[in-house]
Amino acid sequence: MNRQELRKKVHHTVNTLVWEKGFVNPLDVFLRLGAVTPELAEE
Repeated sequence: MNRQELRKKVHHTVNTLVWEKGFVNPLDVFLRLGAVTPELAEE
């Protein structure tokens, strides 16, 4: 994935989270992108 593709995915993910929750935190973005697993996030 190149920088432009990543930027589009992050932008879409952030917009989706704002629509769903009304706010965004970095951990939610990383979880949605698959960069962090739920098991790792719980630690």
